[in-house]
Formats: sequence, C-alpha cells, structure tokens
Amino acid sequence: MALSTIGTAAIADDAVTTAKVAADAITATEIDDDGTGFQVADLTVTGSLSGAGSATDFFALDGTDGSATDAGSNLVLDASASGTDVGEKFQYETFDASQLIESFRDSDTGQFNLRPGMGSSGVTPSFRVICSASSTITNNSATTIALDQGVVDTHNFLLKSDNSINFDETNAGVYFVTGQSRLLYSPTRFRIFFQINGGNLRTGDETTNANVGSGSYQGVNCSGIHRFGPGDKLLLRIYFLATGNQPLYAGAGETEISGFRISL
Repeated sequence: MALSTIGTAAIADDAVTTAKVAADAITATEIDDDGTGFQVADLTVTGSLSGAGSATDFFALDGTDGSATDAGSNLVLDASASGTDVGEKFQYETFDASQLIESFRDSDTGQFNLRPGMGSSGVTPSFRVICSASSTITNNSATTIALDQGVVDTHNFLLKSDNSINFDETNAGVYFVTGQSRLLYSPTRFRIFFQINGGNLRTGDETTNANVGSGSYQGVNCSGIHRFGPGDKLLLRIYFLATGNQPLYAGAGETEISGFRISL
C-alpha cells in the first residue's frame, strides 16, 4: 500500500529545501490565507521591489538621526502611476531646532502647555547694534538714533532703512534689552528711551550740569524686560536740553542697544 500522508512531526526542520519546492508552488493564498497580510523580522531585497499600495500608505523615516546627513536627498513618486504629481520629489529638510515642541508652565493658570522650540538650530536670538557714525543732535527735540551696524545679529533684527530692531515669527518672545548713549558736552537734561510701534516703553533720565565743557561725555542708559510680538519695531531715541545742538558720541560702547531672548 502506497504511503500518501506524512505527519509533520516526521519532517525535520531542515528537510525541505528550495530545490524540493517547485517554482511558483507557494502562492499568495498560502502565505496570506485570511487577507490580513504577514510580517517578517528582517528582509533583504537585492533586486527591485514593487507593489500596489493605497493613497494613505506612508514612509516612516527614522527619527533618531538629527544630524541632517540626508538633507537634499529625494524620494521620487512612481512615474507609472496616474496623477498630477507623477515624477515629483519629496526632499529631506535640514534639521531645524525651531520646529521642536517644548512644554512650559503658564504663569497665569499654572497649567503646562506646548509651544515651539527656542529658535533656529538652537541659537538664542540676540542682538547688539551700534550707531557707528557721530552726528550733531538737535537740542530740545526727541531724536531716533541712527543704528546702522550689527555687532551681533543672530536673526537679522536690524533694518537700516529706519534704524529699527524688528521682530517676526522666528524671534518673537520675552527679551532683556539695554541701551545707552553719550554726548560730547553736558546738557541740563538728558533722556534715553525705548520706543515700540510709536509708543514709549521705558525711559532713563539723568540731570546734569550744563556748560561743563567739551569732553565731559555725559551718558545715560536704560534697561528693561518686554515681550515682543511679530511685527514689533524697537527704536532707540534720546532727548536733551542744553544751550544748543550737541555732538553725539558714536561707536561700540558709546551709543548702542543690545538684547537677548529669555523666553518665548
């Protein structure tokens, strides 16, 4: 009597080799008999790989590599498919710390909320902008300082056309700001102030003795903390009262404004 059935227990684990399996003998039905798919731990493909996916399928990129070594590499859409995006590319973007999300405690409610990270590539937004050229300032009149040189300017704060410090979505937040100015002579009154969007934010005053003479280099300074939003403009302005117009002492350490972001 011929043997027609062999029990699985009688077959050794390595007894069935590829040579004993006819070509195309194992079909998709045997691999996925219930239509739910199958999983493999590791899969190496030496040739091409193709398949039919749905519009909701995604590539999952490895999020452990933040070095942007693949920046500029492309994924190309299947040109054999129909649609207006055939042949278009996905491009990896360079890692940007400003896209990170961090948590913070709301000072009013005490609750924790989410907000963007602290700036592009982790650089704290900061500026130190000076008035590099001396000029004659009109007596008894508020004057905007001609800020024209960024000693430090991480996020393009300085706009030379109107001598302002500008804030946008990339650098808005709470800042510590300090400004200072000096005159060649001593006026009776000398005031420095920050102006934001046309309104005075903070002033610094000093009463001096007039007619001390050239070389007294009278100076004033002002500091403060303020929340700047997108579209805000910050100006450094001075006012003095003397017997006549006064030369402004310019340059780094003489007439300048500085600031850095302390929080969002």
